Amino acid sequence: MLYHSAILRFLSITLLASSVLANMAPKPRQAAKPRSPPYVYKQTNRKEILRRQEKKRAFVGGRGIAHRAAPSAFPGIPDVSPTTDESVVYYFFHYGVGAYETDENPNNASEFAPPVRTTFPGDQDQGEVVQSCADFAWDQGYFAFQVYYRISTDTWTCVSYVFAYPEGVSNSAYFNVIDSDVTLAYGYQHRWID
Repeated sequence: MLYHSAILRFLSITLLASSVLANMAPKPRQAAKPRSPPYVYKQTNRKEILRRQEKKRAFVGGRGIAHRAAPSAFPGIPDVSPTTDESVVYYFFHYGVGAYETDENPNNASEFAPPVRTTFPGDQDQGEVVQSCADFAWDQGYFAFQVYYRISTDTWTCVSYVFAYPEGVSNSAYFNVIDSDVTLAYGYQHRWID
């Protein structure tokens, strides 16, 4: 009799444990909650930064200070083609901070085609500026350019180089004009293929 009661106790504990475990398992018709990535990278522009600062200022009772933040460098800007000719590709070769490319670089080997400069407003994001600079360089008939952001003037500067000789390839070593006002600098050039 003692033997039967021990078996009955064991069976009741086993049944109780299995029913608890069964309730913990998700039901077949319940949809699992989708997982979101830990962080999504986003680019921003000046207007968005100022909007966030305004919201922050209202939250802390008017004590917040709105100022222009430097553009985010990541994610980087990939290779780009002019909008008028997608067969031409400007390949990304440099990213830096605190310096821009000297005019004494291999892409500027022709004395008959000096560098051509233009500026863009600082509230444009990197993608827009790189595309605009690629279009500007292509309109000049040039095959290389750099674009950098100056925090003091809140402007992007685009400098196009003719890049007339395939052997005259530039590299990051030519981004040697030190300037602490430059918070981002990118370099692009056409890759000559035989």
